[in-house]
Amino acid sequence: MDKLELRGRTTVLEGQDGGSGRGRFSVADISRMAAGLTARETEVFRQLRDGPSTRDLAMRLGITERTVKHHVVNIRTKFGDISRFQLCLLSATWGTAPTDD
Repeated sequence: MDKLELRGRTTVLEGQDGGSGRGRFSVADISRMAAGLTARETEVFRQLRDGPSTRDLAMRLGITERTVKHHVVNIRTKFGDISRFQLCLLSATWGTAPTDD
């Protein structure tokens, strides 16, 4: 089972396979990874913070479910082949970080 642990502003993810998807991600780490996303991927990543279904995400963004799946796969790959669940946790951590705006 995937596990989330929050330590201050660090998210610790452990995958069930003990391999990929493990690590500690600070808000700065997540921001660096997110910088490599396209504008649309960033929008999808931000929307993942509350764990919506593919259908809900498609409706929110006005795109097809197939397109949502495509974006999620691309984001997961860019973040090191982590699970969708882990991606949602990272999005939630990133989404609650204070901004410098």
